[in-house]
Amino acid sequence: MNERQVLCPVCGSNEVRVVPMARRVRAQDGTELEFTVSITKCGRCGEEFYTREQSLASSRASAATLREREGLLSPDRIRAIRDFYGLTQAEFEKALRLGPKTVVRWESGTVRQGATANSLLLAIEGNPVAFAKVAEANGLEPATLGVSGYTIVSKVVSGSTSVAREPIQFRNFRKVKPVPPKKAAMG
Repeated sequence: MNERQVLCPVCGSNEVRVVPMARRVRAQDGTELEFTVSITKCGRCGEEFYTREQSLASSRASAATLREREGLLSPDRIRAIRDFYGLTQAEFEKALRLGPKTVVRWESGTVRQGATANSLLLAIEGNPVAFAKVAEANGLEPATLGVSGYTIVSKVVSGSTSVAREPIQFRNFRKVKPVPPKKAAMG
């Protein structure tokens, strides 16, 4: 492997070494959380700095620490939700009306999703009806996302009348087995 020589950005010395460093991040509830990262320290001038790789690792460690504390979905689980619908990251962002590269950052673990986005992801996880409603509300026909195979008929209730809308067509969704109802506790 061809490793690039790291020089101190302050004095230019190559007398640098990687050392562990405790970092802190504050959760939304105000709790301070600690995690450990690797930084580079100059043996000549004492400057402490991140390489690009260390900076990304620090972002991931901070986000993971907060994600765990706040009970948010993991990057792998977010990717699994997107994969379930057979969408690219850009298509998933459009369907959920997210900014460009948001899903990339969530799935790479460098940024954590907020509680509201997490709740939306939980609502659409394995639920094509909910996903279709969200995509349609965001101005997308699911067929334009390259997914079909399911016909979902939704109804709009206005006062005491129900008006059927056009069915939403899906081509490539996996079939979801219904979850059996939980048995009521016997008293």
